[in-house]
Amino acid sequence: MVEGLMFTRNQLFEDYCANQMSVRQICEKHGAKPSWVDKALRVYGIEKRKAGPIPGRYARENCPNWRDDVTNYQSLHSRISRYMGRPSDCRSCGATDPAIRYEWANLSGRYDDPSDYIRLCVTCHRRMDWNEGKRLSLLERAEKAREVRHEMAMARTHCQNGHEFTPGNTIIREGGTKRCRECYLSAKRLRRSNRRAA
Repeated sequence: MVEGLMFTRNQLFEDYCANQMSVRQICEKHGAKPSWVDKALRVYGIEKRKAGPIPGRYARENCPNWRDDVTNYQSLHSRISRYMGRPSDCRSCGATDPAIRYEWANLSGRYDDPSDYIRLCVTCHRRMDWNEGKRLSLLERAEKAREVRHEMAMARTHCQNGHEFTPGNTIIREGGTKRCRECYLSAKRLRRSNRRAA
């Protein structure tokens, strides 16, 4: 032990290098100040690590902010980007052009598993999603939207101008939606009078 230092070289090497402890952790263990640890590292010729995350300290479950399945789609994908880096090529078509955007695509729906992702360009990613049926086809989406609009329109009892939808005041359009007869006729009269005035 060097005079004026409270650590032996072996103690410091074991804690700092072998156990990958930070300066702060060594201070807590031995009751020392950070400046004492820094001085001992310099005197014993132990190369100081760059400041950064401690390996394994905040990996997945060890992280105090880890929420496992209580995360949304976006945060799961950003977690994979932080964990595995930004993709720079496509494993499907082999593209490596830096002008193209690349994404991490999930293979089986296990979003929390980093080994279940593959690097794909946007085109291949969308193609894979469509082919696996993760998204409804355009026709199915349009049909679903039409059904929802129809249900909402049929549930209304009054038009936007406050006229009640009675059997005599309701026009059923080709798509199955309702239209107020009074509003339709007043709009028709207004258009006719504008044409005459012009």
